[in-house]
Amino acid sequence: MDMQKLSDIMGKFCCGNLATISQEGYPDLRGWKFQFIREGKPFFTTSNEKNVYRQMAANPKATFACSVNGYEVRIMGDVKFAEDPALIEEIYNTMDASVRKLYPTVDSNGFTAMYFDHGIVKYAKDGGKFESFTF
Repeated sequence: MDMQKLSDIMGKFCCGNLATISQEGYPDLRGWKFQFIREGKPFFTTSNEKNVYRQMAANPKATFACSVNGYEVRIMGDVKFAEDPALIEEIYNTMDASVRKLYPTVDSNGFTAMYFDHGIVKYAKDGGKFESFTF
């Protein structure tokens, strides 16, 4: 498998969980919505006003896990925040409508985009053995 095949499996906007490391050093898990894979990188959105943003800024190691189309998927790696205003605007304009409700404009509520810059994807089909690839 590679990122293109993963993109085909996950589609856009699947729901899962994002784990970060809390300020106390513990895993911190919450529901999260995957947006899409672009240029080999999985993208998500958040707000720079949230605690989760501060956690990832302090320790960029994170994991997104989901069950989708018969697969268990874990994306683990280092998170980076998008800095290019044109890319952020493009992501805003193509993101899931339910997420957009949280951010009426690209400049509202601390909207930002994040992505896994590199890492490991682990996946298993229908309860089978996990396989992995790096990106």
